[in-house]
Amino acid sequence: MMTSASPERIGLVATLARPGGNITGLAIDTGPEMAEKMLQLLKEAAPRVSRVSVLLTTRPVATEQTLLQDGGIQLSKLEAAAERLGITLQVVTGSSPAELEDAFASIIAGRAEALFVSNSAVSYLHRRLILDFALKRGIAGVYPFREFAEAGGLLTYGVDLSDMVRRSTIYLDKILL
Repeated sequence: MMTSASPERIGLVATLARPGGNITGLAIDTGPEMAEKMLQLLKEAAPRVSRVSVLLTTRPVATEQTLLQDGGIQLSKLEAAAERLGITLQVVTGSSPAELEDAFASIIAGRAEALFVSNSAVSYLHRRLILDFALKRGIAGVYPFREFAEAGGLLTYGVDLSDMVRRSTIYLDKILL
């Protein structure tokens, strides 16, 4: 796996420390704590924020333990973290440009003061559209990939995708040789 999200929770590996089987690689997300930390950092960067829209860009995955969203976000834990921080969450979804436009309309209607973007390939693919919306509306945002900040987003907390690709090629080289 090169950039798997939540491999342990979806049953791809036994544990991150000891995956077992014939799987090795890198994970984009190491648990729901990442999302909680992203929300905390957003609150620290924009302390007056009280309404945050959570943009989920992939469909939920049901597991035995919980309903996982993008990048392993466990909404119940994120909602608990938001409550501790004095934040009201509004969850919106969209995976295509048309669906994202609908999500943006919901964000505007919900009077969100900030945007929390989930960790997924879809959010990465449509990062320019997402950023243009947030920047045009003056909405603070926390994003999962460095490329969002490089393109003008407020802050990011997550993995360095370029580094993960480089490191994955090292694994590939060791496996194939």
